[in-house]
Amino acid sequence: REPWVPDGGRAATPASSGPGARVLAQGFVVPASVPSVSFSFQIALQAGTLDPQNVQIIQKGTGNALRIDVVDAGGDVFTNPILIELFAPVGSIGLPPNGLVLVNVDTTNLLAFLQANPGRALQLRIGHVESTFPFTVILDDVFLGPASSGVLASCSDVLAATPGAPSGLYLVDLDGPGPLASLQVECDMAFDGGGWTLALSTAAQAPGVLPVTAPRSGQASRLDINELFPLASGSQQVHVRTTANVFRSVTTRPGTTPIQNLRAGAMLITFTGEFRASDFTGPFTSFLPITGCQPGPVGYPAIYHACGNGNGLHIVTGDSRWSSSTANEPMEVWLRNAAVPKNCAEVIPAPGPVEEFFLDADGPGGAPGSYQLCGGP
Repeated sequence: REPWVPDGGRAATPASSGPGARVLAQGFVVPASVPSVSFSFQIALQAGTLDPQNVQIIQKGTGNALRIDVVDAGGDVFTNPILIELFAPVGSIGLPPNGLVLVNVDTTNLLAFLQANPGRALQLRIGHVESTFPFTVILDDVFLGPASSGVLASCSDVLAATPGAPSGLYLVDLDGPGPLASLQVECDMAFDGGGWTLALSTAAQAPGVLPVTAPRSGQASRLDINELFPLASGSQQVHVRTTANVFRSVTTRPGTTPIQNLRAGAMLITFTGEFRASDFTGPFTSFLPITGCQPGPVGYPAIYHACGNGNGLHIVTGDSRWSSSTANEPMEVWLRNAAVPKNCAEVIPAPGPVEEFFLDADGPGGAPGSYQLCGGP
């Protein structure tokens, strides 16, 4: 993961590398076992005059591709003989309106090469090779290591093991020693202290049509329900937000009905009597009330149905929006583990209205938590 070093930034020999070539490089030793290799990039259009042209297309085969090379260690990263050459993306792609696209790279040939060279010292080189590249490339993650019993189960576990770990992609094993294969998940290590694992991303599509694949922010994707079960079982909170906009979001309090329902594969609220305003925090909690109806037994990947409330959260059937008066928008569902409050003072430190809050006086391993009345003078 780190440290990545710029190795001089621009190439010193434009004739061999292109006048705008920029390179990041990192040395590594090929592990004894390499069961999988994956790359993920975020590519963002960069404003200004970094380069003489303002090309908004990234395209293979026209002299302006993003390059990923494996070279022998110890040499000049610009001129080393290339052992493996990859391009990203594999075709042309226009940058979307928000200026950000996530690119995954086919690594079949690289995997075969690494498996044939255990213990070899190499260098991974990533760069764009021409002057027509006014964009920034953020390397989220490169995973070369073997899956093992040491792989953690969620982004919450990653953050607990490595305080200060940055947001990005991490290899996890959601069910530990269970039958599920390890997979790379997207972690938000910034919002409200971090530790969030992305479970579902609608990309403004209906939840029922989302492909089952490792969820990525801004892409239509979701966990399989058998992957959701262990993640939800090890989590205490749910965070729903518009993609890349925490100001359009709600977050459940730890241990409450919404996460309990999700652990069973149900929507966060399944009938009117379950809804408690005190279970939620965040700027968009006014979009949650359910009015005079029952959300119904629909379950995952449906997440929430504020039925009877036209200006309410709908991630169900054909909807992915906060209000029936607006168009579908990209929505995301994140989960994390967190401590459940033990007493009323932890949820209402000052006098306030009497409300029900979920408390667990004994903590993990003790008696189950329950809803208690808190508040008052």
